[in-house]
Order: sequence, then C-alpha cells, then structure tokens
Amino acid sequence: MMRRNILPFVAAASAIATTAFTPLTAFAATTSTNSSVSALSVTELQRELAALNYLPLTETFGWRYNVPSSLQALWKPGSYNVMTRGAVMEFQAANHLAIDGIAGPLTWAALNRAYQQKQMNPYGYTYVLISEKTPETLQLWWNGKLVLTSLANTGIPQRPTALGTFPVYQRYYSQEMQGTNPDGTHYDDPGVPYVNYFYGGDAIHGFWRQSFGYPQSLGCVELPVSNAKIAWQYINYGTLVTVQQTGPYPASPKPPTTSSNYPILHKGDYNNVYVKQVQKILGITADGDFGPMTETAVKKFQSSHGLVADGIVGPNTWKALLS
Repeated sequence: MMRRNILPFVAAASAIATTAFTPLTAFAATTSTNSSVSALSVTELQRELAALNYLPLTETFGWRYNVPSSLQALWKPGSYNVMTRGAVMEFQAANHLAIDGIAGPLTWAALNRAYQQKQMNPYGYTYVLISEKTPETLQLWWNGKLVLTSLANTGIPQRPTALGTFPVYQRYYSQEMQGTNPDGTHYDDPGVPYVNYFYGGDAIHGFWRQSFGYPQSLGCVELPVSNAKIAWQYINYGTLVTVQQTGPYPASPKPPTTSSNYPILHKGDYNNVYVKQVQKILGITADGDFGPMTETAVKKFQSSHGLVADGIVGPNTWKALLS
C-alpha cells in the first residue's frame, strides 16, 4: 500500500519509533550509472560479485541458474544498473556496511577481502517477479529455483504500484501503517507483517484480505500472511523486485461456474473488477471502492432479500445478486 506518515514498528524491539519514516523514493527509483567507477572497474566489481553469488552468474558471466527472461534482460556487463546496484546492496547488508548501493572505498575493500577468502553470499540469490495480469501473482526464485508462487494484490488505479525493477531498500518484521484512503478517510493498520520496501512507499507485505489476485491495495503488493512469511525468509536488502503488467485487466470478470466461486468482498476492498460488478448491480457509482456507501447498499439489498445484513458479499449474497 502507498502509506503516508508511516511509523516503523519492529516486533523484535517491541517499540514504535518516534520519528516518521520517509521512504527513499529517489534512491529506489534511480537507475543512473555510478559515476565514481569506470566501465572497466564496474566489470571487475560484477566479476567479484558474481563469483560470490551476489549475481546469478558465474565469474566468467555465464548464467549460474535458469532465471526468468525479465531478469536476464537486466544483465549488462560494465553497466552499473539496477541489477549491479542490488547486488552491491546485498553484499553491504551481508557485511554490515551502510546499505546505499554505492561501491565506495569501504565496499570495495570488503569485497576484495571476501573475494580473496571466497566468502559466498550467505543468503543465496533471490528474485521476485510480480504480474499484474489477472489473477495477479507473485513468483519468487531462490538460487534458480521457483520456491513460491502466490496470489497477490497490487495497487488500485488511484494508487497504482510502480512498474519496473527495483531493489529492496528497507525491511520491517512488523509495522504500523497510517495514511489517507482515496475517499479522504484515514486508515491505521497496526502490526502489518513482513514488510519489504522496494520503491518509495510500495512494499511487499502480508495483509488480511478475504480474497487475493486483484488490485486492492494503495500501491503495495499484498500477500496472504502465510505466504508473506515464506517470502520474508528469502527476500533481503538488495533483492530485485520486478513489477510488470503482462496483460490488460478484463473489462468484466470471467463468470465463475457457481456463485460460491466468486470472491468474498467486504468494506475496505479495492477490486476494479468484482467490486464494480456488485456496484453496477446495486445501481450505485461503480468506482471499485468498497467503502461505506457500498456497504450500506449491500446491507439494504441483503435485508430486502431475507439475508443476514452484514454488508459482506459472500456466496448467498452473490447468488441473490446474480439471480
């Protein structure tokens, strides 16, 4: 979700920070070449990082693993691009250096020592690919193996998730997230688990939803909490996250065979397909925002059809809506 006035909450420390966290948007978004090193020294940097498994290549720049084409397309010898910067960040994290993605003197010295002593990447090489094609998914590769595939939620049209490839630059085991919804209301979500920021306020994290696979967040990539926990174990500082829109959103959902196969919807959902469908049936503004107005309309519909007026669109309510 695109969170504003975010307060870091690290569960292990059992304390909320007193200062607001400002996402490093400019750093996360930049893809410019590191001007402090030449193409020749960048190639040497890449060679040593690859030898230690901070890049998915061998020391001679052959592919160490079978990796997605989206990751292969990022590789460019001699270029200090996002792929190299992410590898530098992960090396810095593993060696307790400032994680800035810049190969300065301290990083070079530490890398040369690690290279001479053959100190391999203790985390392994992780890559995350997020598809906005419906149903939206997250796939996570570790050392060339696909270890996690999960339904995911990306940002609604009013707060879209950034497209492109970015390195993870900040992580929180748990965090309180506060901000403003598109309708002007305030949200306060304490204890959001397994948070990995990759672009400004966009992060991969766990969240509590009745359904996944559709745009529902305010910019973040939401996963079921159980899958977010798995992802957390593999993602590290510098892990590359690619968000791509591999196909257009359908104008209307492909009708499931029975009403029980439709997703359960409730207040707080942002679903530009199914929420709009409910709103159109109810004759209210179809903006995809399951807010108070939609909840009231659902309750009114449920009452008039002899259903429990809880404002939740479950199988029975879907059946009545579609009849």
